[in-house]
Amino acid sequence: MTESLLHGFGWTVFLSVLPVLNPFGAMTMFPALTAGQSLAYQQRMALRASIYVVIIMVIALLAGRAVLAFFGVSVGDLQVAGGLIVAQTAWRMSTGGAHIPQATAATGQTARDISFSPLALPLLSGPGVIGLLIATAGRSDQLSEYVTAIIALVALGIITFVCLRLSTRISARLGADGLDAMTRVMGFIVLAIAVGLVAEGTAALVRQFGF
Repeated sequence: MTESLLHGFGWTVFLSVLPVLNPFGAMTMFPALTAGQSLAYQQRMALRASIYVVIIMVIALLAGRAVLAFFGVSVGDLQVAGGLIVAQTAWRMSTGGAHIPQATAATGQTARDISFSPLALPLLSGPGVIGLLIATAGRSDQLSEYVTAIIALVALGIITFVCLRLSTRISARLGADGLDAMTRVMGFIVLAIAVGLVAEGTAALVRQFGF
């Protein structure tokens, strides 16, 4: 099984998904999205987001094409929708709206759960990852290869969790002013990513309708 993972379908899935998932890039976004919150909250969001990422990727691998077909959704539709959600988050980050008031952080009771949206979907396992896995799923019909692919996706989830957990140290070292500056810079970069998603999705829709 291990040898199959290292040299077969699972290894292909791991190498192709890792740069698109980009958990290392999330290390700079995560402190910005959880600014002002307790360490316990950040750790909880990191664990939940990593679990959600694995679930989303496994569903995309095994049933992504069927799910999209059932709802009549194309990959282009997914890219545009994901880009709009990312753009909303990026706008809040770049204008300072992503910060949570200290009173909320102190109680931890009304803190918004960002583990699924926007963190797991669409910032991490977004349209790019989902589209890639849907396309990859058609390359094999052997059960053993799908098992190794799922193992690879779980490994990616573990890497994501480690990266998010380590990112809390970045937050502690930067302080309030440094974190605010990083949040605004990352917001601009994430907004650019959102524009790219919308542009790619729009181009895919144009090709789909033959314009």
